Amino acid sequence: MAKLDEKGFWQNKEGSFIHKDMIPVDKQLEDEVVEELILKAKEVQKSLKEFKKFAYEKCYDFIDLLRQNYNLDKLENSKTGSVSLKSFNGTKEVQIQVAKQISFDNKLALAKEKIDEYLDEKTENADA
Repeated sequence: MAKLDEKGFWQNKEGSFIHKDMIPVDKQLEDEVVEELILKAKEVQKSLKEFKKFAYEKCYDFIDLLRQNYNLDKLENSKTGSVSLKSFNGTKEVQIQVAKQISFDNKLALAKEKIDEYLDEKTENADA
């Protein structure tokens, strides 16, 4: 439901408070639908978060078990790799794909500028 003040007035997106009787019924119903959907979405989001944690733990515990069977150390905190597990008959698969983020600082922009200057200089008199 829209934010209400102490008198029961609804707050609009500009921050003004409007009496409920001044708000069209369709807008009131729309607000109700949006609030209901957002509430449900938050519940689903919480469930997905819990499932994701559960799935990561199960998959990486399995990988650690395999590593132990081959006399390799556990992954510990470096569980950043992708995992793909398949059912025996191959009809089902679980994948965890983790992409490492690479960030560049301002030096990359400076290097690009220098390369562009060099290329402009070298191709200045070149025919198209």
